[in-house]
Amino acid sequence: MPLTPQDIYETQQTPEFRLLLRASTALHRRVERVDRMRWIVGIVLAASATLGIFYPDARGLISAVGFAFGLLSTVLWTRIRSGLTKDAAVVQEQFDTKLFGLPWSRMSPPKHSVVYLNRWARRAPEPDARPWYLDVRGIPSPIAEAVCQRENVLWDSDLRKAWVTFCRAAFTALVVGLLIIGLALQLSLWHFLLWIIFPTSSLLGTILSGFYEQTASINDRKKILADIDRHLSGIVLTSPKGVIDALEGELRSWQDDIYRSRIANARVPSWFFRLNRERDERDHGEEAADYRRRWSSA
Repeated sequence: MPLTPQDIYETQQTPEFRLLLRASTALHRRVERVDRMRWIVGIVLAASATLGIFYPDARGLISAVGFAFGLLSTVLWTRIRSGLTKDAAVVQEQFDTKLFGLPWSRMSPPKHSVVYLNRWARRAPEPDARPWYLDVRGIPSPIAEAVCQRENVLWDSDLRKAWVTFCRAAFTALVVGLLIIGLALQLSLWHFLLWIIFPTSSLLGTILSGFYEQTASINDRKKILADIDRHLSGIVLTSPKGVIDALEGELRSWQDDIYRSRIANARVPSWFFRLNRERDERDHGEEAADYRRRWSSA
């Protein structure tokens, strides 16, 4: 059957969509500042445990403050960043639904008005000229939209896996370092917990909660990816109308799944994204070229 052409690659680079990208960037930076503060306080409290070596009288206070902040940050920080994360996710949802021509989902909060989008966008620099989504020129709709959703999920999942690996190495190094300190000071188990673990509980809790959140997010994305692949596997340009309509009907459902994954508290720092961006763009660009060879109607 004749398939509908699309202009995703060109449209995403128009001023309207660049505005949404800038607003999204500003909101994500706001969440990052909250996360960064939690990390900084956790590191400072962990480092303060060494003060107990030189000032034994301060050990009780350091342990109490560290443990209390660990409990408080688990509850309070999560609640604060949850609302901020949702604001950023809604902007991303506005970008995707408009670009893919999808209706606004009932499960999503109301769209942000242009007034707020402009205010947020002014806080972020103009993003670089690189498009957000892959070059899917020549691939007809709805295949192109499904491909973009697939690459979004795959890229994000791979990035999170790399971040979990990095954090696991950092966590292992931290625990080994703490054990070495405890052994060097010949601390009993109780004193090791009281003077070393309690002050570092906030930092350890941040890392461990990140493991849990990232792992859950990765598993959610695996399910989305498997469903998209299942539908795309049998698609050819000559597929009957019923098959194409079924694919188009799934786009909104997949977008809902993507939105739910975005409002989760699991995050990867922007510096880690930038560190891996060149490699990821190259690898996903090669996959996009393979998609064009497979499905291009040009």
